[in-house]
Amino acid sequence: RGMSEEKVNLLKLANSNPLTFLRHAPSWVFHDRQLMMIAVRFNLNVLGDVSDTLKVDRDFILKAMRYHCGKDVLEFAPDLCNDSSFMLRAIECDAFALQA
Repeated sequence: RGMSEEKVNLLKLANSNPLTFLRHAPSWVFHDRQLMMIAVRFNLNVLGDVSDTLKVDRDFILKAMRYHCGKDVLEFAPDLCNDSSFMLRAIECDAFALQA
């Protein structure tokens, strides 16, 4: 509903083959929250390629921390480390976030 056919096809590909669907993806994909969340779940290093907007998206980063060590996730989102209210939420999610 409301999605382009291209995005629907990429979502299917992401869910069936999450480790490789980004290889030939168009640049807009790295700005798409839904597609990037699927990618991050399986490969933390995808955070290095996501848009700057997603790197400061609190909810996106917290969701990434559900799948990876908080310290490792926060290395890709250094601006959020200076946000005390975000860091309190991050520490609740993963105590290793304190090491960031």
